[in-house]
Amino acid sequence: MPLVSVAIITYNHEKYISETIESILMQRTNFQLEIVIGEDCSTDNTSKICLEYQKKYPDTIKLLSCNENRGFRQNTFNTFSNCKGEYIAFLEGDDFWTDENKLQKQVDVLNDIAYQKYNLIAACCQTTVFFQNNISKNRNFSVFKDIHIIDFEENIEKWQFATCSFIFKNFFIDNSLSKLKDNFCKNKLFWSDRPLEVLLSMYGNFIYLPENMCCFRRHGNNMTIIGNSARHNEEGAFAYLHIAKLYPDKKEKIKELVLRWLLLAAEDHLKNKHFKHFFRCNFLAFMNISSFLALKNYVKCNLFFLVNKKIYK
Repeated sequence: MPLVSVAIITYNHEKYISETIESILMQRTNFQLEIVIGEDCSTDNTSKICLEYQKKYPDTIKLLSCNENRGFRQNTFNTFSNCKGEYIAFLEGDDFWTDENKLQKQVDVLNDIAYQKYNLIAACCQTTVFFQNNISKNRNFSVFKDIHIIDFEENIEKWQFATCSFIFKNFFIDNSLSKLKDNFCKNKLFWSDRPLEVLLSMYGNFIYLPENMCCFRRHGNNMTIIGNSARHNEEGAFAYLHIAKLYPDKKEKIKELVLRWLLLAAEDHLKNKHFKHFFRCNFLAFMNISSFLALKNYVKCNLFFLVNKKIYK
């Protein structure tokens, strides 16, 4: 049985998928791993490329194909549920790893007795944000300089690490995480990176490694771009609203995320002159204010809307 399953979520990544797969195959580990590719009925040559790799490495690569496009969330769920490893490493088909020891370093620290007191459920690391075609200057994703424990409070504050750097306990097979599995399966809105990270942080902490071992590629066909960022932000807000209902003891903190993502959706609608949707999201944001601090944030963001200033940097 593999110790680590690498879950690749891919759709129309013919330009990048080979580099993604090669960056996994180059990993040097003292344990067995499997690669589980969720290929979502691409309209380009992604499926053909994945099949060629599966035929070349039949004992390592499991290719999940479908006859119709399922969408990112359903593809993610299907891919995760087919992973047999104790840990799942998450990688989209246009990102890649740059360190051949990435998985070994993360598994070692997750199993290090010195860190057991932190109740670790996941590990992440520094990542280069790589702008395709030099559309902007490359930069580091995370701000942490040293090994750092990310708890629930810090994890929901903002996006602390890139998804491609992320490895977590496989709650589909870990009986101690059966409640997490049950809650994750309840709502399709949970089947993407940020809601998943928030759910995981309910059950344990993340450990951040400062080594730069990954590349998060930004280009015109990123999922959040082709999928409409306003809709993406709205769905994120509703995902957090449902999570708040499942975990009432964390409700106040999670509703801060609901407010933030609804305001981000409103900002996107305003930028695109979709005024009806702007007012709808803005009203929903107002209805989800749960504290005086949240009210101040709401008023500040609306002042920024008036002067055409970005609300969150």
